[in-house]
Amino acid sequence: MTIGIDPHTHFESAALPHDSSQFKLSVGIDCRMLQAEQRSGVQEYTEQLLAHMLSLDKNIQYVILFSSLTKRHPEYWWLYLDNVRVMHLRWPNAILFSLNRLLNWPKLDQKLGVDVFFSPHIFPAALDEDCRRVTTFHDLSFIRFPDFFSFRRRWWHSFQADAKKQCRHSDSVIAVSKSTRNDLVSIFDCDPEKIKVIYSGTHLTRPEEKELLEFKKRKKISEPYLLYIGTLEPRKNVDSIVKAFLILKEKKEFQNLKLILAGARGWLYNEIFKDFGDLAKSDVVFVDHIDDDERALYYAGAEVFIYPSHFEGFGFPVLEAMACGTPVVTSNTSSLPEVAGDSAILVDPNNVSMIAEAVASILTDSRLRSRLIKSANLRVQQFSWLSAAQKTLETIINRDKKVS
Repeated sequence: MTIGIDPHTHFESAALPHDSSQFKLSVGIDCRMLQAEQRSGVQEYTEQLLAHMLSLDKNIQYVILFSSLTKRHPEYWWLYLDNVRVMHLRWPNAILFSLNRLLNWPKLDQKLGVDVFFSPHIFPAALDEDCRRVTTFHDLSFIRFPDFFSFRRRWWHSFQADAKKQCRHSDSVIAVSKSTRNDLVSIFDCDPEKIKVIYSGTHLTRPEEKELLEFKKRKKISEPYLLYIGTLEPRKNVDSIVKAFLILKEKKEFQNLKLILAGARGWLYNEIFKDFGDLAKSDVVFVDHIDDDERALYYAGAEVFIYPSHFEGFGFPVLEAMACGTPVVTSNTSSLPEVAGDSAILVDPNNVSMIAEAVASILTDSRLRSRLIKSANLRVQQFSWLSAAQKTLETIINRDKKVS
């Protein structure tokens, strides 16, 4: 933690004057999602976007919002930029959500003293009518596949967050993929003219071979492995990954193959694995948490990255695996073809045999493997956090569009 700063109070960077009149615009950014204990794609999006955006225009002041009665906010270097200050409300978010829903209060733009309010996620926020609102929507999976969510999460998205209302009241909406944009239009009847599709990026690159060899030695990884990184939950289709792996293990040529499942154990985790026998238990390795500095090493060391998710708003792991030079098998649904293009093998997530065949083809066909790696290396260059930051800032400061 940074010494001398109480994150429960409204504080400013030492280099930032209290008089904000020197700035041409003041933008509030809701960063409450960064206080969640379980890491997600939304956190990755918010952290990387702000790290690249906040220093683009030093004539814009950013006020970063956190809220919790007892929990300290996380520390980031960009919180101490000269044009950034932090407000940490001593309010539990559950109370703020309820007050917003029932009373449309408190007006967060007034508390922050900002002209524009940007929400990198659909956390509800009461604002004055004069305050421009920009909201990023990652996906509508909670509507498209409600059975993949607990009742509590469905209730939060639909009632407390009231995603449809937020979409309607936002002056501009950022969709992280065309798939999400299409869902916003077809499901929420959102005006397509106010939706801007802005793709995310990745900061990962393939590590040096020496570093990779040292990593495998340190982790005692001596056999080839397939990899999945993500929350272990039904929406991610982890059970089909295991089933496809067991099909491969029936063949002599894949007897030494292992499967690494890396990620937090999510909703209905136990249900996913209850039907698998001792073979799966002996050849499937669970890694509960991967440090950021080891993520690229896990990707680069894998023979194939498997991600047959039922539904994604973007699909960070697919882009990350391609950036690390690992061939990818992923779903032909939702946003995943947008990210993968022709640089991965696309499969029906409901067809286990198809998943197994796709993985086997990469393991046995060196030309196919080389083609996918080469194509992916070019593909990932189309996704840039700097570009995403520039386009997002343009959307935020566009004062011409205001919901009446």
